[in-house]
This record gives sequence, structure tokens and C-alpha cells, in this order.
Amino acid sequence: MIVDADEEVTPALRDEICDAIARPGYDAYLVPYHYYFLGRLLRHGAPLWKLIVLRLSAARFERMDAPDVTGYDVELHQHPLVRGVTGRLRNQMIHHDMADLHHHFQRHNIYSDWEALLRTRYRGRNRDGEIAARLFGSVMERRRFLKRLFLSIPGKPFIYFFYSYIVRAGFLDGRPGLIYNMLKAMYWYQISVKEYEIRHNEKIVAISENGSR
Repeated sequence: MIVDADEEVTPALRDEICDAIARPGYDAYLVPYHYYFLGRLLRHGAPLWKLIVLRLSAARFERMDAPDVTGYDVELHQHPLVRGVTGRLRNQMIHHDMADLHHHFQRHNIYSDWEALLRTRYRGRNRDGEIAARLFGSVMERRRFLKRLFLSIPGKPFIYFFYSYIVRAGFLDGRPGLIYNMLKAMYWYQISVKEYEIRHNEKIVAISENGSR
């Protein structure tokens, strides 16, 4: 079980995990998260799931190389590759985010660097050690497929905000919910504009190299 120092296993989740691992049939479990942000527990909005309960003999971490980026939180981007069946639990893990907004912005800046580089400069990388993106694959493969699809469509910030804040009732989390969803929408926009910047710079370099020949 993978748990960070700022995460809390609730009694209900503890009991559900004990029941789950006693039953055969699954080699890993996705757990839903509730998130403390600006002093309020966010119970609504787009759901956050993490694969944190797994059988060690059936899993290993994927590797996604972007050497330009350092200091990132690896769990956000690299997930366990599970050889077996993944299930879902119902009870939530509680994440207590103690960092201020300065560090929240800093994390998003690093994460968006990572995502943009993977989709541009390192788009031709060897993906053998990564989770495959398959619509009809495992739970994690479907998640990877849907994320890749989402990142490829225009209007991501507006789509995310509408889905999370309106459809998933993020507005019920008060002002912290509004701020969180606006910042998350901006995060998706950061990825898009950084991809544009990298591709623009690559074109300039290519033109410069062709002109010098």
C-alpha cells in the first residue's frame, strides 16, 4: 500500500482494504481521494483516483523519461504496471495539502513542463516500459487512453471546468472549490501553451539549421 505522509486512511477505507485483500480475484485497487484545499475538504468535482493498493509480485512502476524536468512528484505521472486485474474501492483516502498556493503553483508549473515535453520533444520515446493507451484495455490503460484523448482536443480548460465545477457539482465546495477548479483548468491550459512554445522553438531551430547549410 502506497501512502504519503500527508494522506489519511479513514477507518472505513481501512476496513474495506482488509476485506478486499482477503478475497482473491484482484491484484490491485484504485482508491478515490478527497482533497483538503485552502482548509476545506473538497468532496465534489472531477473524481481523483490513485492506484495505491497492490500485490507486489504483480506490479512494477513504469518509467517515463523527460530528463529536462527534475524535482517532480513521480507518483502523479508514473504508475504501477499491474500484471493482473485491477478493481476499485468505494471509501476515500483523505489528502491533507499543507502547502500554500505558491507551492501549488510551483507544482503545476513543473507538472505541466513534464506533460508538454512528453507530448513534444520526447514524443518518439521508447514506450515499452509505460502503460499502454487502450480504450478496451485494463482500467489503467483506459485511463491513459482517455487522458491522451483529452490532451489532444481543443478547449481543454473550458471542458474541464464545465465538467468538474458544473456537472460534478464542484460549486458545492464553496470558494475553495471554485479556486481549485479554476487553477486545475489553468493547468490544462499551461500544458497546451507550453506544447505550442516547444514546437515553435523547434521550427525556429530547424529553419536556422536549414539556412546555415
